[in-house]
Amino acid sequence: MDKTQETLERWCSAEGISFKSAEAEEAYKKRAKRIADTVQLKVPDRVPIELTFGIFPALHTGYTAEDVLFDREKNFESYKKVIADFQADTCRFRPAQGTLLEFMECRQVMLPGRGIPVYSNLQFVETECATAEEFYDAFMDDPTAFMLKVHWPRILGILEPLNQLRPLSAGFSYYLGIPGIMPGFGAPGVREALRKLCDAGDLASEEAEFGRAKAAEIIEAGFPIDAAVRDAACVHAQRARLAEHLPHRVPVDCHIIGRAGVALCSGVAAVLHVRQVDVHDTVEERHDRSEL
Repeated sequence: MDKTQETLERWCSAEGISFKSAEAEEAYKKRAKRIADTVQLKVPDRVPIELTFGIFPALHTGYTAEDVLFDREKNFESYKKVIADFQADTCRFRPAQGTLLEFMECRQVMLPGRGIPVYSNLQFVETECATAEEFYDAFMDDPTAFMLKVHWPRILGILEPLNQLRPLSAGFSYYLGIPGIMPGFGAPGVREALRKLCDAGDLASEEAEFGRAKAAEIIEAGFPIDAAVRDAACVHAQRARLAEHLPHRVPVDCHIIGRAGVALCSGVAAVLHVRQVDVHDTVEERHDRSEL
C-alpha cells in the first residue's frame, strides 16, 4: 500500500471523530470515500462536489461581507448554514481575515466597509510591488531576504521599516559577521515593526485555532472538510505515475509539488501539479480519449 492510499484509508475510516449521530458517521464515510476514489482515479458513486466561495455564504445567511470578514463567529455560522443547506461533499473555508489584513495595513486589497461597500467582496489593488529587473536575480539569490526586505515592506505598511535590514546571509561568517548585521535591528522603526509582526502572528494563530475547533463541529455533522488531510495524501514525496494512467505518453520522472497536489476533475480524472509536465496537454489528452 502506497502512502496516498494509506492516508486516504485512514481519513475515510473517521478514526477519532465523535459524530453527532450514526447517520452523520455514515454520511461522512460515504463522502470521504467518494473523494478518495476520485483522488485515486477510481470511478466514484457520483461526482464529488467541493464548494469554494467568495462572499456567498455571508449573503446566503443574511450577513454582509464586512460582517464575516471581521467577525469569526458570523463567518463560521455562514459556512455552517451553506454546507447544511446545499449538502456538499466538502468545502473550503475562508477565514475571517479582515482584522489581520487591516492590522498589517495590507496594500494589495481593499476591505468591505473600508472604502468599498459592506456587501462587496475583497477588491484587489493591482499595483506593481517589484519590477522584473529587481525581482528575478534578487529572489533567486536569496528568497528570504527578498521577502523580508523588499516584498513585505512594500505590501504591508507595518513592515515598511524592514527595508533597512541587511540580508541575514551577510552574517553567515562565523561570529565575525554578527556585528555587521545587528545594527539593522536597531534602526528606526524596525523594533516596532518586529513587535507588530509578532502581534500579527498571535492574531493569525487565534484565527487558526478557532477555525480548527469550528471545523470539527462540521466534520462531526458528517462533512469531511478537513482538506489538509485529503491534500496530504497527494503531496507525499512520491513519483507521479503518469505512465500507468496515460500509457500513450512518454514516462516522466517527476515529483508532486504544492499543498493541493490534486484537483478534482469530472469525478474520475486527477490533475497533477508536477514539474516538467504540461498539465494542460495532459488534461486535453484525457478528454480526447473519453476517459472521463
